Amino acid sequence: MPTAIVVLLLFLLPAPAQVKIDSTKQGVRDILKDAEYALRRFQDLTAQVDLDAWKVPENIRATERETLRLNRAQVEDAKGTISRIEQSQAAVSSIDLLDIDETLATSAGLLDDLGYNTLNFQDQGSPNVSKASEANTLSIELTRASATTDVTQVKLYAILRQQIAAQEHELVKCRTKSR
Repeated sequence: MPTAIVVLLLFLLPAPAQVKIDSTKQGVRDILKDAEYALRRFQDLTAQVDLDAWKVPENIRATERETLRLNRAQVEDAKGTISRIEQSQAAVSSIDLLDIDETLATSAGLLDDLGYNTLNFQDQGSPNVSKASEANTLSIELTRASATTDVTQVKLYAILRQQIAAQEHELVKCRTKSR
């Protein structure tokens, strides 16, 4: 499911119907392990995509290369953030969770796009059946990884939402006391 639809559903669903998530420190660490796995999987699978084998105009390949380069840098940053969080005893920053959530969302979308494009443009019509079969298998793996990343992103979003709601509640209490 495209990320935009997942995010839209999160806003449209009433709060009780949203994903129930353990927002304790351990619950956050557990979802961050899932996020780290999704980001590693992104790196592993996107390294297998052969943009040069796509039968599309060069300007499309160039755009895909740049998108992939930028997203890989974002994934590296997010993995560094996760590592820093895992090593820290401090409370997890909502900004850090927001950054990781955004990286998961863009990664899921790119995995989905790459899966579609690999299936439709890589080694299709090639007399080498093995190459076409490999492209098909990679396409399926990219699409599966996209779905898994989407699920992780939705869970992280739910934790982030709960954390921000708790912070807002604390702010209201502080403002009330200062009056």
